[in-house]
Amino acid sequence: MEGIRRMFKRFIPAILIFFALITLAQPVSPYYFKHEEGWWWYKEVIKRPEKKEEKTKKEKVEAKIKETGETEKKEETEKEKEKVKISKERLLEDLDKIPVKELRKRADIAIELALDNPSLENVRIYLTIQKAIMDRATRFAKLFALTTWLYPELDELRKHPTSAIGVNFANLLRIKKEDEAMDYLAKNGGLFFFFSNSCPFCAIQARILKVVQENYGVAIIPVSLDEKCLPEFPSCKPDNGMARRLNIEYLPAIYLAIPPDTIFPVSFRLITADELKDRVYKILNSEEIKAIREKQKGSTPAGL
Repeated sequence: MEGIRRMFKRFIPAILIFFALITLAQPVSPYYFKHEEGWWWYKEVIKRPEKKEEKTKKEKVEAKIKETGETEKKEETEKEKEKVKISKERLLEDLDKIPVKELRKRADIAIELALDNPSLENVRIYLTIQKAIMDRATRFAKLFALTTWLYPELDELRKHPTSAIGVNFANLLRIKKEDEAMDYLAKNGGLFFFFSNSCPFCAIQARILKVVQENYGVAIIPVSLDEKCLPEFPSCKPDNGMARRLNIEYLPAIYLAIPPDTIFPVSFRLITADELKDRVYKILNSEEIKAIREKQKGSTPAGL
């Protein structure tokens, strides 16, 4: 092994000299031997054509969506043009036979035609179609009235009359029902009245409630949030946390109470006596209170 190493070291200089001689033997081509390129011109660098960047997948999708949208838009425009192409003579064909939907379409086309190009002929076409629509409406109204005469169970005017005498009588019935509701409340419940002396409308509401109390005998429980009573209710009660439990934020506040534990909001603003009666009637005739009225008879609310 040692002999091989000595032999290899001996041949290294000879190998280096061999490669040096090969390098020096390469022919040198001066510029005057390059006839094709000339002597005094710069050699032009041939540029390779740049490859166009391929569109990303996202761009391709966006382009396709745009193209599809434009196609759909074009199709819609073509459809609109087809609609407009309906001749004037066809607009007036079979007006008493075609469906209402088609009749309305023709009316839209006719009015656009008359507005875009006003003329006696175009306006006549529109009015003719409009008259056909009115004639159908008139026939429907007549049949509607006849149907309610033949089938009285379908006639809502039985409950809600529109004639003067009917409206007056309906009002009398409503007042009677409201009075009955107030009588029931007077016998079986009462009203909580939450107020404060800093509330500018509470004093007016107190006067209204005092009149209601005198006319119908409804118990009013006045509750002061600032422990100051009003002249109409000098024996008011201080708030014991009830206003907080009911989450009362606006005054004056009125609650309807039916014992033992039913309490229902009536108003959070100033209301008249007629409004109060109407609300009491509607509350007492609600499904929730009706169930309670069936169970509660002749009791007096606690604290009244």
